[in-house]
Amino acid sequence: MRRASEKDELDSLQEDIARFRERDARSRVSSSSSASEKSTSGVQQIVDKILVANFFIICGFLAWLVAGVVQKSTTDSTAWLDTWLALWQPLIQPSLGLEMLGAILSGLAGKYLKK
Repeated sequence: MRRASEKDELDSLQEDIARFRERDARSRVSSSSSASEKSTSGVQQIVDKILVANFFIICGFLAWLVAGVVQKSTTDSTAWLDTWLALWQPLIQPSLGLEMLGAILSGLAGKYLKK
C-alpha cells in the first residue's frame, strides 16, 4: 500500500515537472519575440526620465516667478521678475511646450505599444 502511494506521488511530481518545463519553453519563446518591445521600452524610459527632469526644472521656474512676485510686492524691486520675464520666451516657453508634447507622445506610445 505504501508503494502505491509513493508511486502516485512520484507520478504527480513528474507531471508537475513536465508542466513547468512546458511553461518555461513558452516563456522563452515569448521573451525572444518581445526583444523589439524591450528596446522600445528602453527608449520610452529615457524619454520618461527626461520629462521628469524637465518637470522639476519647470517647477523651479515657477518658484522663481513666485519669488519675483513676492520680491516686487515687498520691496518694489523687480530684479528677479525682470530676469524671469527675459527668459520667458527663449527658455521657459519651449520647456513647457516640450513637457506637453512629451507627455502626449509618451501617453500615446504607451497606449499603442501595449496592444
